[in-house]
Amino acid sequence: IPNPEADVSNFDKKINEFLFGDKIEEKQEEEPVAAMPLDYIQIPKDGESALYLEKRGLSLEDLYWYRIGIGTKDTRSLNRADRRPFAGSNRIIFPDYDASGRLVYWVARTTSNHPAKYKNAGVPSRDKLYNLGNILRLGELDRVVICEGPISAIISGRNAICTYGKFVTRLQFEILS
Repeated sequence: IPNPEADVSNFDKKINEFLFGDKIEEKQEEEPVAAMPLDYIQIPKDGESALYLEKRGLSLEDLYWYRIGIGTKDTRSLNRADRRPFAGSNRIIFPDYDASGRLVYWVARTTSNHPAKYKNAGVPSRDKLYNLGNILRLGELDRVVICEGPISAIISGRNAICTYGKFVTRLQFEILS
């Protein structure tokens, strides 16, 4: 037999298929990685966006704690595909990090009457919970406040998360529980 290990492995798969009726495949899905928008800068404390957030109830300390930024690139002259890596000028960027400090998602919100109010990282949000990484890192899991969006979560306190939408997905619920 030229390759006995491969033949034994193949034989085991065939036995499992016969006994259990399904093919057993080892499939690992790689989690899409979010990249910070290329036009992200730390939000200036005396800019229009900071004033907008202050009116919404966020403090200067919140801006730095949550590493809130702002987009600087005017994307109007770019093709649709070329806009993806940018948040866009004057969009407030709410980055989201896991417990180890790795960026997992971001959402950018316009402060003007732009028809597209939000722009996101371009990766699925079904398993994302804004601020969960901070809560896990700090070990404050006794009580968690669930909100719809990042601004509401920040205003609600350091133990609040947001679901990035009106509904909690099954996966978000499982992660939270």
